[in-house]
Amino acid sequence: MALKVHVVKRTVPAGEDAGKEKYFGQVRLNECIPLEKFSERISSNTTATPADVEAVLNSLVVVLAENLDNGNIIDLGALGRMRLTAGSSGADTEEAFHCRMMRRPRVVFTLGSILKNTVRDVKFERLPVKVKEVPEECNEPHAL
Repeated sequence: MALKVHVVKRTVPAGEDAGKEKYFGQVRLNECIPLEKFSERISSNTTATPADVEAVLNSLVVVLAENLDNGNIIDLGALGRMRLTAGSSGADTEEAFHCRMMRRPRVVFTLGSILKNTVRDVKFERLPVKVKEVPEECNEPHAL
């Protein structure tokens, strides 16, 4: 299966081409799979019921949050690893540094082997350009 790509015209915000209009590929996503449907699909490969899968996934979020908050790296096997990271603004001396200089933390997710392979092997398919239909009444000349 290939990711669908459509072409969009955008103004380049920075760099040597700043201000120029260029055409960029943008991935067209399909649908958002709700947790219930996702759980049903997972349960079809296991002896767990969809409710069991949902319970585990909901618990996973709670346990991930607890461990991230404690500064742990969570290894999720073939899925990948998660950890928190945060930078800070600089201080002129060690004594001048305060924890309030820290920036908002973010979660870093490092892909595991299966997802790395998925990303490595992804194919792209360009979608055809859609020509906008102009209603007939717009094609008639207007009298001034």
